[in-house]
Amino acid sequence: RGDAARARVVEVAVGDAQLALACDWGVGIGGDLWSTGLQLVKHMCSSTDLYRQLLQGRRVLELGSGTGLVGLALAALFDAAHVVISDTEEHVQGLIGHNVRSNAALMRAPVAARELDWNELDNVDVLLEEFGASGGFDVVLGTDVVYHRSLYRPFINALSRTLHRGGVAIVGVTKSDTDAAFFAMLQERGLSPKRMPDASMAREYRSSGYALFMVTHLHHAPPASSSPP
Repeated sequence: RGDAARARVVEVAVGDAQLALACDWGVGIGGDLWSTGLQLVKHMCSSTDLYRQLLQGRRVLELGSGTGLVGLALAALFDAAHVVISDTEEHVQGLIGHNVRSNAALMRAPVAARELDWNELDNVDVLLEEFGASGGFDVVLGTDVVYHRSLYRPFINALSRTLHRGGVAIVGVTKSDTDAAFFAMLQERGLSPKRMPDASMAREYRSSGYALFMVTHLHHAPPASSSPP
């Protein structure tokens, strides 16, 4: 359990709604709100036509959700078929479960929280079958989740297993934490990243140390490149 001194509730504006998110450093680094998660939420709010086209009626999975911020914001804004928020058991049973329940009245799309440990992917097929996504989810999200090289391969393994061929992922990174090796590893697995333009971001994220990438799951892996697009 987290230390009460490190626990707080943060309100995040999402369109006309106001999410109330319990945060708690006591559960670890995933227990707070981080930069590219907030960046993606602001981008969804300001680019609704883009995201409506991407998400309407789609099956969506968030990897390494932490507090549930991005998945809950998406479900409050768009009519996705399903939004599945995932993380390790401690987060799902704790902060994520609490935040899903406390914000349920604001949701437009059905939301579920499920355990998914990237180092133990034995239950992926069960997860995909449960949500009618046997070939993978249409859209997968992951923000602030590859802040150390030790996380690159586990995240990419999870992304490759859960994203439908031809599907799209949105990945948020801190430039100082995520180097060219991550993008090369994506491309080796047939996952093609393209940076979303700074001009479309909220002012505080333009020319900043943070970036959002749209990643397409290709049918065939292209030759790897050592530099991010």
